[in-house]
Amino acid sequence: MRIILIFLVSQLLTIRGTTQQNCENCGVAYQGVRLFKPERNAYILPAYERDIKYLFFDSMVIAERHGLFTETDSKNRETWRREVIGYTFIDFRTKTFYDYSHFSDTARVIKTMRQPAKGRVEGGWNFFDPPQQPPNSVALSDTVLDGVKCSRLKVFFTKDSDTTIIKTMYYVSEAECPLAYYGKTTVQGKRFSYIRTDDFDVASGLKTYHSMDITSNTLSKKELRIFAAWKRNAKKHPVKK
Repeated sequence: MRIILIFLVSQLLTIRGTTQQNCENCGVAYQGVRLFKPERNAYILPAYERDIKYLFFDSMVIAERHGLFTETDSKNRETWRREVIGYTFIDFRTKTFYDYSHFSDTARVIKTMRQPAKGRVEGGWNFFDPPQQPPNSVALSDTVLDGVKCSRLKVFFTKDSDTTIIKTMYYVSEAECPLAYYGKTTVQGKRFSYIRTDDFDVASGLKTYHSMDITSNTLSKKELRIFAAWKRNAKKHPVKK
């Protein structure tokens, strides 16, 4: 029995080794939003939302694109669902974006974009703004978030001299999170990356948070093949300036 168990464990480890591969500065992350429900005293995933999956490798990212769909039945009851409708390959070195309809190393580019000097590219992407400390912000004491020591800024957004939104921004050194999904900031000449933001709507009392959580520091062989193929495609089809 022991021999059989050892054999099965070794086989499982072998299978895992053929599908997952360690690599430097790579992995899987999920970007999500959560809404605070006072009656449950907990943050929950809002209706019609789903977390966005990101794959990252070196200076490249592959991100899911989602679409929101509605259906109405014979009794005029409406249901909603959010589904993956495609993928965007992002090259941080060239600040370019390539849309694909499906996740395959043989998929073809269906659209290309370049990050403008100011503003956002289509789809809301904007990873490349120069780091700056937000106005109307104050520094808070450091805290520990999911085992990671973070610095914090509290930012006040106003309208007609009234505070409308209070945002708490958690950030770590740029070296700890080089991709900076929520932008970067500069504090006393040092560069940092945001990893979470908490929003409080003063008028409604609504509380939400957005975060990017790394769930794995490995990629499968299929995912690595797709990164290699889409990187080649980017070189073959450079985005015009």
